[in-house]
Amino acid sequence: MTLKSASVTRMLDGAGAIRLDAPGTDERAVTWLTNERRVRVYVEQLEQVREIARGIINEVGYNDTASGFSISPTGTDSLEELKRRTVHYNRAYKDAAVKDVVADLVSLVPGWAATCNVTTPISARFDAVSVLKALQSVCEMQGLHLRQTPGANIVEVGTFGDDSGLRLLRLVNPTQAHRDIYSNDDIALIERFQITSSTKVVANRISVVGAGANADSAFSLAKCTRTLPYPVIVETVNGRTLYILEDQASIALYGEIEQDIQIKEIAPLSNNDTDEERAANALYDAAAAWLQRNSVKQDTFRISVKKCTKTIRPVTLRAKMYQRFSPKVGQGFSPKLYP
Repeated sequence: MTLKSASVTRMLDGAGAIRLDAPGTDERAVTWLTNERRVRVYVEQLEQVREIARGIINEVGYNDTASGFSISPTGTDSLEELKRRTVHYNRAYKDAAVKDVVADLVSLVPGWAATCNVTTPISARFDAVSVLKALQSVCEMQGLHLRQTPGANIVEVGTFGDDSGLRLLRLVNPTQAHRDIYSNDDIALIERFQITSSTKVVANRISVVGAGANADSAFSLAKCTRTLPYPVIVETVNGRTLYILEDQASIALYGEIEQDIQIKEIAPLSNNDTDEERAANALYDAAAAWLQRNSVKQDTFRISVKKCTKTIRPVTLRAKMYQRFSPKVGQGFSPKLYP
C-alpha cells in the first residue's frame, strides 16, 4: 500500500520506533495495519527502492478531521522481538568469549542471528531478563554497542566506526554550489547542525559492587587481579570496605565527582577461588568500561539533512569538522559520518 507518511527513529543499543500515516479510505490499510502486524517500509529514490524500516505495530490511532479520515499506526522496530523473549533463570557464562555469549543469547529468538568479532572473555549470569536486556548488559560491561543490520534480522555487536563514505556538507551559500554536489549520492546537505557539550553525567571516582541484595551481601572486587587501566583503591568508610576506581585525568579537569554503582549481572558461578577471581575481574572490566565512558564530557550532535539517498545507521558519531573555503561550495562545516 502507499502511505501518506512514515517516520522512523533508529536507536543505538535499543529498539527504535516507527510511525505510519495512511488514508482511512484505503481498505487495505484498515485491514492490514492492525495491532501486532509486522510491517516493512520502503522508499523509492532515483528509481531505486530500499527498505528504511521494519517493525511491529502496537498502537493504532484513528483520526477523523476536516481534511478526511486517516489511521496512524505506531510501534517499535523489529528489535522489539528480542524484548519478547526471556533468558529465564541461571543463564550463566564462565570465561566465555563475548562473541559466543552474544551468539548464544540471540539464538533464543527464532529467526534472528548475530555478528560479533569480540573475543574478550567474560563471566556473567542473567536471571529473568529479556534477551535484549542481557545483550545490553554484555555491551555495557565491555564498552560495546549493538544495533540491527538494515533489512535483516541480524544483531550487530561491536565498537563500530568504519568510514561509510557518506559526507554531510553544510553550505553557507547554496547558490554557489557546484552541480556535482547535487548529483553525488555520497553527499548529503546539512540544513541544521548543533553540538551540545554536557558534563551532567560525569563521574570520575566510583565504588563498585556486583550482584547482591544489599551492600553487606554484594559481590566485591576483593579477589580482582586487574591493575589497568585503573588501580583498585581499598578504603574503609562507615565500617565497610569499599573498592574504588578513579580517573585522575578527569579529576584534574573537573574535580572529584563520586558515584556508587552496582552491576547486578556479575556474580561468581560458584564459591571456589577460581570462579570468584574470574567474576571479580569481570566486575572490574565492566566498571572500568563504565568509568571510561562517564569520566568525560558527552558531546551530543543534532543534525538535519536533505538530499540523503542512503540509510543512516545508529552510530557513535565521530564528526571531523573543519572550515572549507572554496568558490564552488562556499564556506561551511563538513562533518564526516561513520557507520
